Amino acid sequence: MHKDINFIKQSRNLKDISTYIPFHFHPLQDRGKNKHKGKFSIDVKGRNNKERIILEPLNSNRMRYERCNIDETGDSTYIVIILEVSKHYE
Repeated sequence: MHKDINFIKQSRNLKDISTYIPFHFHPLQDRGKNKHKGKFSIDVKGRNNKERIILEPLNSNRMRYERCNIDETGDSTYIVIILEVSKHYE
């Protein structure tokens, strides 16, 4: 897990994180409650391990994106908060 966090810290932007295949970077399902809106998950130690790192990208003003489209904002997003490291889906 430390290796994954170090990779995140050393990444130039969100695009580096989102395109790193072993992470299986994906948006969290919101299910209409806005709890997970704009948050993403990456795998820790592969798809078979239940541990996930939950991330939230921020804009240059350190505010949440209203709509975070990785294709549009990934290259210019330099701030990512690690919100949680857990077995998120349990």
